[in-house]
Formats: sequence, structure tokens, C-alpha cells
Amino acid sequence: MYLATVAMTVAAWQAFIEDLALAIFDDTAAASNAANTPLLRLSRRLYADQLTTFNTPNSDNTRSLFAAAGFELGKGWAVNVNGPPQQTFTASQANTVLDRWVQVRHCVAHGFPLEENAKLKNQPKSGKLRVITGKAPAGKGKSGMAVNRKDAHACVHFFKALGETMAVQARVYVKSL
Repeated sequence: MYLATVAMTVAAWQAFIEDLALAIFDDTAAASNAANTPLLRLSRRLYADQLTTFNTPNSDNTRSLFAAAGFELGKGWAVNVNGPPQQTFTASQANTVLDRWVQVRHCVAHGFPLEENAKLKNQPKSGKLRVITGKAPAGKGKSGMAVNRKDAHACVHFFKALGETMAVQARVYVKSL
């Protein structure tokens, strides 16, 4: 049940990023006075095609998608998570946590054990950069990591805060055009 929460949360993140990136592209085009030109229509079609290949919403791919729309995210932002647990992540830390949750989703989607994923296996033993705290129940050959309720809640709250942060950063960018 908790793996489904993570999978759906990461899927929602991916859809949000695709919508945000397309809105940034449109706003950038409007600010450049290129609206309704043949070149803009072609560029938008090419950008929309790029969105169809955005299958892994990790930090590198998200940054590349934004950059293709003209938006450089930079490094000076932070994510403030208000839900349990209450934490603040630097841009670098947020990228690490984002990538780890995307890896959990990858394992769920493809049926891989979580403990066989190198990015998850090498997460710290404790602290805010550890995304999975649960252990699989013992018995019948089961061992290793599992996503528990606390992890699922942390995932949802992290992505909510990350989405809010990205929206604010995008608004600042668009206003600067």
C-alpha cells in the first residue's frame, strides 16, 4: 500500500513538472514577442515532443527540461517541508532526496527489490537524506528495505513542498522576463 503512495506521488510530480515546464515555455515565448509565429509553433511542437520522452523525473532530467524552456533553476533555492517531519533541504539535498524517491518509484514500477538499488542501498543510516526507514517483515525469504507509513507521508510532504518551491521559482523567472 505504501509503495503505491510513493509511485502515485512521483507520477503526480512528473505531471506537474511537465505542465510547469510547458507553461514556462509559453511565457518565455510570449515575452520574446514570438507569439503566433511559425517558428514558435514549430518550437512548441518540438518542446511538446521532448515532454513525451520525459519518463524519469529525476533532478537532472527536470533541470534539462526547464533549461530547454529557457529557465535555469540555479542553486540558491531551498525546500521547506512543513509536514512530518518538518525539515529544510538545500537545493543539493533536495536533488538527492528527489533522485532517491524516483529510484523507489523505479523499483516499484519494474519489480526490483529496493535493497538492490545502489542509490537506495547507499543512503545514510539516519538523517534527512534517508528516504526509506522501514524494514521488510522477516520470514519466507523476505528481508531488506520496505516503505512504511512514515516514509510514505514524508514522500508526499516532500514533493508537495518541492512543487511549491518550483512554482515560486518559476513565477520569479517569468516576472523577470
